Amino acid sequence: MILQDFIASGMIGPISLGLSKKEVQSILGDAQAKSDRREGRDLWKYDDLQVGFCQDIVCFIGVYVSGNSIKLPPPLIFDESVVAQIMRLEDMKKFLLSIEMEFDVNDKLTFDDQACLRIVGATGAEVHLVFADERLYSIQIAEHSD
Repeated sequence: MILQDFIASGMIGPISLGLSKKEVQSILGDAQAKSDRREGRDLWKYDDLQVGFCQDIVCFIGVYVSGNSIKLPPPLIFDESVVAQIMRLEDMKKFLLSIEMEFDVNDKLTFDDQACLRIVGATGAEVHLVFADERLYSIQIAEHSD
């Protein structure tokens, strides 16, 4: 899977916003960990992937960086050569410009040593690229909110 496809589409392989818990489980199997954060909201963890549910429907997809890589459960995979090239904030900005993907800085999630680039994907999903100390920390996708 190509990173820019994930950012643009809001889909990571067959996993996308709007899937049911049953559909996610049939694709990825049982989660390694589950948390019931609030009534009607659950979070399932698979390696460096987190899938959030609102009323049993996927409303959040988060990919978190471990060291210098991203470990995803089968059948999901990223092109590691691309991931290695965009680990730093300035490299990500250059990458996004090179593929002509528009972004802005999310002021609500940018503070202290954290920076967040925001992209509204083709599906209307909002993508947050979160950096801590100039290094990629996570890629988070959720339904767009104004």
